[in-house]
Amino acid sequence: MRGRDAAGRHLQSALEALQAPAAEIQTFQLEWQQARDHTLADVAFPKLPPEMERPKRWKARVWEALTSDAEELQREASVVLTSENVDRWNEWRKHLKRYRYTLELLEDAPQPLLDVLEALGRMQDAQELLTREVWLPAYIAALIEWRGRRSTARRNRCGRNGPPWPSI
Repeated sequence: MRGRDAAGRHLQSALEALQAPAAEIQTFQLEWQQARDHTLADVAFPKLPPEMERPKRWKARVWEALTSDAEELQREASVVLTSENVDRWNEWRKHLKRYRYTLELLEDAPQPLLDVLEALGRMQDAQELLTREVWLPAYIAALIEWRGRRSTARRNRCGRNGPPWPSI
């Protein structure tokens, strides 16, 4: 659900950037909203789990895991940020999410981490939707090309200025 919401906004912006006719953008918005409503109607929310006891030294164990993950994430970053392999980006995003959720056991995640995760999520959502959705077939090739130009520009910025997430 979150993925579709994020991707919908992202793809609408892309269609506007490609100067798609207003009628087609409105059709996209309507069909996207209908698909969202249908998806939401099918969601069954489970009951919340009961509270559990924490093991001894749990905070120290969490910090150990965070330290290890931070080192791994930094090593992976130099490879991922220069890669065009979508699967590698998605795996790195999963690792960042695990780091975030582990950190949130102790404190709020820093905004730069949340921003990176949001951007990676939008990228993954758009990639998945562009390869499996059949709406607006005349724009799929242009959207993929537009995404490629944006990805190249982002990689070029990262190469000149260093990673966009120094405070993580």
